[in-house]
Amino acid sequence: YRETKLPLVLLHLAMITLFIISVFVILLTTWLLQYYKYEKYWKKIKGPRPWPFVGNALQLGTTTDVLPTLLDNQKKYGELFKIYLGFAPPLLVISNPQFLEFLLGSTKILEKASNYRFLHRWLGKGLLTSESKYSILLQLAD
Repeated sequence: YRETKLPLVLLHLAMITLFIISVFVILLTTWLLQYYKYEKYWKKIKGPRPWPFVGNALQLGTTTDVLPTLLDNQKKYGELFKIYLGFAPPLLVISNPQFLEFLLGSTKILEKASNYRFLHRWLGKGLLTSESKYSILLQLAD
């Protein structure tokens, strides 16, 4: 009875190990594909080197360390740099007010994120969810 149970335990242990390794390889491959998908377009924009899976989240530290870390990165990489947070698309950090004004004022460059789509049924295509219909009204409000 004992002889048949030991190989069964080893088989289960091997299966669990294989499963964990497979999940790790799938996650690493997914992260690398996501990283290189964006890096293809953003390679000229400098930024801190991200770690697999977490990106630059560990470098940002706690909530009280985020702003000082971003300011340090601004000194290192300039007024425009990128950071990665996990599996999310990279974030572009802009500290130049003129560039930010140009970017936010453009109806061709700026589009609402896909997160706004679910609001269309509830709010319609109004001031919050519209792409460029109300940009003239926003400019007049200033």
